[in-house]
Amino acid sequence: MKKLFFCFITISTLLSSEEPFYYFKAPQDWKIAKDVSLSPKVKIGYIENEKKSFIASINLATEKTDVSIDEYLERVSMIHGSNPSTSWKSLGSIQTQSGKAHLTQIDNKSPIGDIRILQSILIDNGFAYILTGVCLKKDIGNHYQTFLDVFSSFFVHNDYLKSINEETKKTSLQKQILQMKASIQPASTKLITLDSSLMQSFTSFLRKEFSEKGNYWQSKVVTHVLEEIKKHIDEIDPV
Repeated sequence: MKKLFFCFITISTLLSSEEPFYYFKAPQDWKIAKDVSLSPKVKIGYIENEKKSFIASINLATEKTDVSIDEYLERVSMIHGSNPSTSWKSLGSIQTQSGKAHLTQIDNKSPIGDIRILQSILIDNGFAYILTGVCLKKDIGNHYQTFLDVFSSFFVHNDYLKSINEETKKTSLQKQILQMKASIQPASTKLITLDSSLMQSFTSFLRKEFSEKGNYWQSKVVTHVLEEIKKHIDEIDPV
């Protein structure tokens, strides 16, 4: 590309053309966890908005895999079974927006009390998607349904527009994207970044028109739209 280009410095960690569009609906009033660096596979995490010794949390991890769900669960079972302080069991399936996932339960011992972990595992097109809810075992009654609601909201598809059921809203979003593409000219020197006025206007539109989808859905749409615009720029102003 010549004069028109993407500033990948600001968005390189957000974009991954190999991954499809996925999201889940976080619990209301929970906040994004600032530190989800325990594993590079963790994409995002949320924590309960409370001040106490152990805060409940939910995170999403993904990884490439070439095995079936049965093989994947067998490997997970072997990993947890090798730890004498951990117990693991399958709880059957749970329906998500993208089909049935497998529900598992893990109990761990810790200095502040026994910990209960619920996981939803879905394998789709070569990727494993693991949603994990964590709380103290004695508090599971307060969080069980919240975890299940989050697991059930999980959606994955190559086309992010498939996550919108209302045709009017889908059309409105498509119109916004077309308008952004139309505003880009080969001779332009405009930088299309997360901080540009064009993207700020678009994110404001998403917050207003798709508030019910939540912040995570909105951020994922921005990521995929940025990738679309990059491809559009390559087409109108190739190297």
